[in-house]
Amino acid sequence: MGIQLNSQPFCRWCGIAIRKRTETTYFGRRSTEITRYSTTRIEKPASLADAQCLVNRKIVSNTRSMDRTYVDKVTTWDGETYEDELFCSLKCEAALGRFVAKHHGWSTNEYRQAKEKGKSND
Repeated sequence: MGIQLNSQPFCRWCGIAIRKRTETTYFGRRSTEITRYSTTRIEKPASLADAQCLVNRKIVSNTRSMDRTYVDKVTTWDGETYEDELFCSLKCEAALGRFVAKHHGWSTNEYRQAKEKGKSND
């Protein structure tokens, strides 16, 4: 899934740029297959421009075949979709949650209700 934004998002915890949601296309394969994050194609584009015509997305990285005769793989991006809008990883998401709960006392209504219920059972 991914989030479409007009500008580069940065992690709310560590400040690094959040990853682009990319797809990979492999060329020179025996058959054409499409999966969630990759596509295989039988074509063997001789240049990056030829590969660009086949993928219809912005190429952000590429590799050539072992014999260097064609573009073997391209990683593409649609120009607007990122992995997340707030965090670069679950680790950073959890770190900010712990920090805010510990240092600022933020919590959910469910937590506060459970806490009150726990006090009345003592």
